[in-house]
Amino acid sequence: MLRRTWLALTLALLTATAQADSAQTLRALAADTKVRPSHDAEKVSPNSPLARLGRELFFTKALSLPGDVACASCHHPRLGGADRLSLAVGTRAVDADQLGPGRTYDWRSDTKDPHAAPGPNVARHSPTVFNVAMYGRNLFYDGRLRHGRRGGFKSPESARDSGRDLLAVQARFPVTAEAEMRGFDQLRHAPPDRVRARVIQRLEASNGGAWQARFSDAYGDPAITYERIELALSDFQRSMVLDDAPWFGFMAGDDDAISPARSEEHTSELQSPDHLVCRLLLEK
Repeated sequence: MLRRTWLALTLALLTATAQADSAQTLRALAADTKVRPSHDAEKVSPNSPLARLGRELFFTKALSLPGDVACASCHHPRLGGADRLSLAVGTRAVDADQLGPGRTYDWRSDTKDPHAAPGPNVARHSPTVFNVAMYGRNLFYDGRLRHGRRGGFKSPESARDSGRDLLAVQARFPVTAEAEMRGFDQLRHAPPDRVRARVIQRLEASNGGAWQARFSDAYGDPAITYERIELALSDFQRSMVLDDAPWFGFMAGDDDAISPARSEEHTSELQSPDHLVCRLLLEK
């Protein structure tokens, strides 16, 4: 009887030691590959005045020159922060209010788009906006917006662009992209700043001064500038952080936050070049 008890205790000790070693191995791998909780991004309350203004801007079609698409058309919180489409549909949707599966491009009516053809009109998949605040190095699938080596940001428009943060700078570009929010009917071949100026004019002239009142609530005065638009959009997106995933507890030292089988699975994933960070953050 004593021998069996001793063997059981020994086996339990060896198992616990192996699991602890496995946990330490996984944490070391995660540290090497930068897959760890990011505390660099300042958390933003979704109820802050600036985030509330950003939410209004995120869901309005007034930011698009045709007035038929919003940021939320491709990045809706109820659709996982994206659109559940393989490729996005921006301007000229058959039904501008249709979100997700069923949203299709009305290519026959877009006579000024030289690339109009059946199928989606945006060549990239919409990434989720959940936890986008944790991206500290670059944005866009090809990384074309990133921190510059000598300060500022390297963006599609400048080798040294200025801005408060990556998300604020990123907010400048969808409104100038023809297939996404700009469309082909207005300001063809106009420089990006002129397109943004038109967006500001649309906000100033719409809803009987309602936008000025919203900007006054957030900033203390009613002036509408694109810098203020991008800061509000950035704060709203930075408020959508899901940081209660088991992965964070594990990285904080709780070996029991994920199962041993899951730990082995993640170790294998992190040893391959195509591991998926989002799975670690969003799984329950």
